[in-house]
Amino acid sequence: STTASRFGSALVVVQTALALVLLVGGGLLMKRIAEMRGQDLGFNPENATAIRVSPPAAEYPGVDEIEAFWRAVEGSVAQAPGVRSVGSTQSHPLMAETWMQTVRLVGQDQERTARLTYASGGLFDALGFRTVGGRPLRGEDDDASSWRAVVNQAFVRAYLEPGADPLAVTLSNPVDSMPPMPVVGVIQDVVERDLDQATEPTLYLSFAQAPIRRRSLVVRTNGPIGEVLPAIQAAVWSVDPKVPLDQVQTLRSQVDQQLGGFAVVANLMAVFAIISLFLGALGIYGVTAYAAGRRTTEIGIRMALGAKKGDVVNMVVSQGGRRACLGLLLGLVAAFFVTRGMESILVGIETRDPTV
Repeated sequence: STTASRFGSALVVVQTALALVLLVGGGLLMKRIAEMRGQDLGFNPENATAIRVSPPAAEYPGVDEIEAFWRAVEGSVAQAPGVRSVGSTQSHPLMAETWMQTVRLVGQDQERTARLTYASGGLFDALGFRTVGGRPLRGEDDDASSWRAVVNQAFVRAYLEPGADPLAVTLSNPVDSMPPMPVVGVIQDVVERDLDQATEPTLYLSFAQAPIRRRSLVVRTNGPIGEVLPAIQAAVWSVDPKVPLDQVQTLRSQVDQQLGGFAVVANLMAVFAIISLFLGALGIYGVTAYAAGRRTTEIGIRMALGAKKGDVVNMVVSQGGRRACLGLLLGLVAAFFVTRGMESILVGIETRDPTV
């Protein structure tokens, strides 16, 4: 009986500690989700839609044919009713696709790695990118013989000296046959891949430097995409009626989809924490009741010798309270160490957040 009581006591202590760990972890995750909902994405997802378009290789075999197709498509879509702006990129924000490029700052030998995004001149308006210095890429940059680059603020922070003028920087990489590329603009950091990760140094180049066939056609409309999509389809098919439009998805839905995954995990943690807390409380009650039942004779003798009812109640309840306090103490210690792992998974998580 003593062994069973001790085992039960240990079990409820562990159960209480586990409940607290789950509550703290879920609380941290929910707080981070709230922060992600309100964070500045660097682009405007409202009424912005990405459509994957790929002209067939048989009909567009070369660089000139590919570029002519995309210029015609963007020009035609821009004239469609309800369309405010249009651009294209090989990988739109939150697409979960990463291209990397190694560059050098002219005058330095050290290689720098940056996320690479190819973009047409209209992409910056279509996504609502904000320029903080210089200018975005424009149609005049669609010249294969003259390379120009735009970088983000993360690139400036990571690779330039404090106070250095990024517009005075020229990039190159002889190994990849990249000629000197003057930086003509700096844009605000954009969440390109994951809402929960820090923004990477990013380099934006014109499609003239890489005539990529399959791209995301990014269209900003005056209203819901459902009202404008037929006109966009007609505009694309006026260039080539055989080209399919795939993976039509609003950027708002992509943001919500990423947040939804974190919300599911947070809600599951909260549910399991509540269940664990209930089981811990039930266990404390059961073990305390069992222990008190085993001491009926002792309690009778104490009362016969003058112990008051309140003294007996305090004696019995304090035993359950000690189990609860021990479980909470262990849970706090465990939560501190266990949730430290969340810091490496989610940017912005603070294990020692007192509000949580």
